[in-house]
Formats: sequence, C-alpha cells, structure tokens
Amino acid sequence: MRNTIVSILVLGFLASCAESDPTPFTNDVTIDPTTTRGSIVGQVENLLGEPIVGATVTVPVKDGVRKTVTGPDGRFALDNLPGGSSLDVRIEAEGYLPAHTTAVIPNSAGRTPIDRGIAVVGPLALLKGDGRVEFELVGKDGSLLEAPSGSCSVEGTWIHLEDGDARGNLTVAAKFEDGRMVCDGLPNLGEFAMLEGVIAFRFEKIDVDGDGHWDYRGTDGYATARDLFLEGTHVHRIWLTPRESDPVTVVASNVPHLMLEPVASRPVPAARGVEILFSAPVVVHHASIVEEGNEERPAFETQVDGTMVRLVPDGGPWPEGQLLTLDLRIAPLSEPLAVHSFGGVFLTSASSPLTATASFVDTDDDGHLGAGEVLVIEFSQFVYSIFSDEPETLVYELDFDLDGSGLVGDAEGENGAFDEFRASPDPSHSFENMAKRFTHSGIEAIHPGATIPTGTEVVIRFDQSFRWGSPSSPLQTQELRATLTAIAP
Repeated sequence: MRNTIVSILVLGFLASCAESDPTPFTNDVTIDPTTTRGSIVGQVENLLGEPIVGATVTVPVKDGVRKTVTGPDGRFALDNLPGGSSLDVRIEAEGYLPAHTTAVIPNSAGRTPIDRGIAVVGPLALLKGDGRVEFELVGKDGSLLEAPSGSCSVEGTWIHLEDGDARGNLTVAAKFEDGRMVCDGLPNLGEFAMLEGVIAFRFEKIDVDGDGHWDYRGTDGYATARDLFLEGTHVHRIWLTPRESDPVTVVASNVPHLMLEPVASRPVPAARGVEILFSAPVVVHHASIVEEGNEERPAFETQVDGTMVRLVPDGGPWPEGQLLTLDLRIAPLSEPLAVHSFGGVFLTSASSPLTATASFVDTDDDGHLGAGEVLVIEFSQFVYSIFSDEPETLVYELDFDLDGSGLVGDAEGENGAFDEFRASPDPSHSFENMAKRFTHSGIEAIHPGATIPTGTEVVIRFDQSFRWGSPSSPLQTQELRATLTAIAP
C-alpha cells in the first residue's frame, strides 16, 4: 500500500512539471571595451642644435584639444591620450615655421592590449620663417610690371633629424610693393640654402593696357635658395614674354643635351666649341661654361651671326674628355629684353689615350692599402657605359700585380683580373652614366688577409666586347695600369 501511494505522488509531480514551460538557460556575458591610454613625447631644436624653449605643441583629440610647451631642453610630453589611433601633432614657435606630423600610440601586441604606450616625435628641427624674396617682372621696354596675383612655394619647412629628411610644404601668396612681387614668410634663405632648397614661383597673365586681353604670359619657375642667398639682394629678375612673341627655340645644336639626346651620344669637338642654331635672330645676354667637378671655367669667345650662336675656345682647345655645363641667356633680336634661358651638359671630344691613377688615404700610415681603407680610381677622361641600364655605374675588372712580374694571376693572391666591379662614382664627378672618379672599399674581401703596398701596379680591364666607351674611342679588350700611391691622412 505504501509503495502504491509513493508511486502516485511521483507521477503527480512529474505531470505537474510537464504542464509548465521549461526555464531557458543563457550564458550571455557583456564585456566593456578596453580603453588604452598613452603619451606622446618629443624634442624640438633649431638647425644649430639648440633647444627651442616654449614651443607650443597641439594635439586634437575627441573631447577637445591637448596642449603643452617645450621645456628648457626643448622636450615635451603629453599623457592620457587615446592609444591606437593616428593623432595630429602641430608644433609652433615664434619666429619659426610650424611643423605638422602624426603620431600613433601603440595599444596592442597580439591579443593583449597595451596601456601607457609611448609615441616619439622627432627629434625635429624648425626653420626660421623670416625668408623674403622679391621678383622683378620686366616688360619688353624695361619697365617693372605687376601681375594680378602670384605665389611662392617650398618643399621642406622642418627637418626630421633621425633621417635628415626635410618635410612639410608651404605656399604663400605674393604681394606687390614698389613694382616688385614679394613673398614673405618663407624659410630663412641661409638655412634653406644649406638644405639645397628651391623656391618655386608663379604669377598670372598680365593685362597692361586694361583692354581685357593679356599682354604678357604668366610664368611658372624656380630659383635656388643658394643663388638668392649668395646674391645678397634676394631679388630675382624675370624677363616677361609678350603675347605677340613666339618663344625662341633651338633648331639644331652639336650639344645633344639641348636636343633632348643622351649627353654621351655626340661629344662636342674640344677645339671647335659649341654651336647652336635658334629659330630667330638673337642677342646674347649671358654665356658661361663651367667644368663639372672642379668649377674651372674654360675661356671662349662668343660669336653671333643672326640665328647662329657659337662659343669658340679661346687660347687653345677646351679640356679633352670632360663634362662641361653650359648656361646661355638670349633674347630675340626684335625684343632684346625678352630673355630666355638655355642650359645643358656636354662632353668634349678627346684625342689623347685614356689613362688612370690609383690612390688611397693611408689612415694608419703604414704604406699599405689594407682593411678599412678605400681605393680611388680616377680616369683622365669621363668614361661611360654605352648600354648601361643602371645610371652612374661602370663595369670593369680590377686586380693587382702583387709580385711585380708584369703579369696578373701568376702569384698567390692575384686573381687574374677576373673580379667584376660595379663601380659607383663620386657624385660630384658624375652625370647620368658617366664618371671619371670611382671608389672601392672592402679590398680585403678580394685578397683576404693581404695588404697591398704602395708602388704596386693596379690593373684595370674593361669588358672585352664592343660595349664600353670613352670620348676618344671604344674600350675594347683595353687594359690600363696605374701605380698605387698613398695620400697622407
């Protein structure tokens, strides 16, 4: 009887459970996103390496703008900034051009958020903003004219000191004062000249008589900060081109560069000089020729015959096998003040054979070329690779006659001139794929453990196919020898 009652109670309990809905089970968890914060730190100097004190550093953030100033050492710090996003950083100091850059505070490494990350800005150098340039816009009658508007632009208003890169762009509107177009607020010309900066300018077409039609073309151009700084006056004269004038062009010349041809394609005869045929009779305002690399100025006489201009060597031929830079300023004979500039680089011919010298700076004063010392090969003429796809390179073989036998490869350490060099020239002695001065470091890698005494013959061989050339002749299976000399440190 007892068992029967228990069974009925159990069945009744189960029945009552079946009649009600089951209670659902959930495992939802709400997680608040992790907010990371961090800091931006940096250092601000001038070009002399002196700290700039009191410079304002501004960083816009979501809830406003954060500011601070640089301390006595030029350093600054801003904390409690959001991590993981790109933040604008603007730095301004009285008397200097501003710097504008970005910083990202790190906030993640794998799956783990990073709090209190640090972004470093700089160190950077600001340029002074007191640069002023004046442009004289000269009409065909010699009068100064005003354009309706103009501007000046520069690239590089502050320096990232770690990599030495100039960054930041600036454009200022020109104003007209006393007949001159003036641009203020540019980088200090002395500082900008050190950075090899260029000031670009432009101005609109000029309507002189007010008839609604322009009389002089607008112009885009540039002037180097170095030239303006060295001239002292900071004034750049621009000879305007009238509406009725067609620009004078070069019809023919023995200077390939003026005809948009490779410089090495046609050397200019060293005894004959430069010849240029223009599209109209011209007058020459200025002509100069400078030897590339050493600033020597070969003498010449300027001859003008209608449309033909000749620069004829005076006192003997120009240096043979050398690169010369031409700067020529001419104007149409009918409008002598409408000046046009033409410039280019040309290579002079050579009749003398190619020679070479070999030297090194003997840093340890032991009379031997050894580890860490640099061998310099210099040719008597500029040489070039006719088919080179790599600018400023020349391929040749190099070795040393260590035993003085006159042969290479017959003594230990002599490789028989089978080592090929892709030689990079000294930039001050190069143009496109031509050069006369090459440097070689790491000679010990070719002759392990060996040092090479002064007086040793250096053997230079060019590729044996009809590929490598000098201004005088192709270098076919040509071997040059030079005696190694030491230069005191």
